[in-house]
Amino acid sequence: MILRWLNQIFTLRHLDNARWLAIGHPMALGDVVAVLPLAGILKSQFPHLNICFVGRPYVKPLIDCCVHIDRFLDFQQVIQQPALLTELGVDIFLNPFPHQELAVAACRAAVPIRVGNLRRKSIIPYCNRFVLFGRRKSGRHEISLNLVNLGGLGLSIDYPLAMIPQFFGLSRLPVLDAELASLLEHDKLKIIFHPKSNKNGREWPAEHFLSLAEKLPQDRFQIFVTGIAREGEVLGQEVPALFNSPNVTNLCGRLDLQQFLALISRVDGMVASGTGPLHVAAAMGKHALGIFPPRDDIDPAHWAPIGEKGEYLCLDERCTPGANRCPVDFPGGACACTAAIAPEQAMERIMFWSR
Repeated sequence: MILRWLNQIFTLRHLDNARWLAIGHPMALGDVVAVLPLAGILKSQFPHLNICFVGRPYVKPLIDCCVHIDRFLDFQQVIQQPALLTELGVDIFLNPFPHQELAVAACRAAVPIRVGNLRRKSIIPYCNRFVLFGRRKSGRHEISLNLVNLGGLGLSIDYPLAMIPQFFGLSRLPVLDAELASLLEHDKLKIIFHPKSNKNGREWPAEHFLSLAEKLPQDRFQIFVTGIAREGEVLGQEVPALFNSPNVTNLCGRLDLQQFLALISRVDGMVASGTGPLHVAAAMGKHALGIFPPRDDIDPAHWAPIGEKGEYLCLDERCTPGANRCPVDFPGGACACTAAIAPEQAMERIMFWSR
């Protein structure tokens, strides 16, 4: 509270006159979705403010969908050429998941206001406005944690998650290619199954996706299976019957991110673990059913899909790593906690979905 008050004294006047604010966030797709409301809230309060997103090139198609963001810069180029921030006229630099090299670049570019987290000592010398929070044991959602950075500008950080959907701004959507659009059956509910996570998360077993596909009435549901090409090959080995169903279309390896976003915008919902596409679907206002483990830092308290139709399944009992449960050093894939969530539980939720 004291930090926010001090930041307010020195910052609000600058906000009224600022031209460009940059958000440095070179993270994965789901992390980027979780930072978009930060841009939306700033735009709602300061419509004159231009916002630049500094991130990984592969997320640019998602950034292009967000009406709150006016420019994209490759974070590696900014690190190598801090003058890019100077040339753009950046007045404020936010670093939500503190990245030291970007903090250095903003300082070298002499950005007037540079917000950093006091818990990250490596960036403190390069910042001049501060917030203080921790992530892992906070019990707070990733979006709420990102919004703490508003306090570094002297602004309120008190936005309940129920308010967040209005701030995503994913309305500048790409057009789905005609060939893909022709696959859509308009008399059915269209659902994306995204079974894999490139081994970055706790997945729902492929067998459960197969069982769910078999249980959903074929006259009511059309299913698209998505993922990278290698994931499609693995699914073909693990559950070959999944791709043999007449209401299932295998799109693994067939979509770049732009077309994947276009497809999400045209379907009714998605079932996945806590992956980036799940959060995109929720942010677009689609039904988004996430399968989560009850484990600190990756549970629904931190990563539930936020949107008007976002929901999740998770065991009530907390995960206790050990020989009979999930390993301490998890190698990726399914785990005991996600496997314990039965396909019937997912089906019960999906049967209530509507357009």
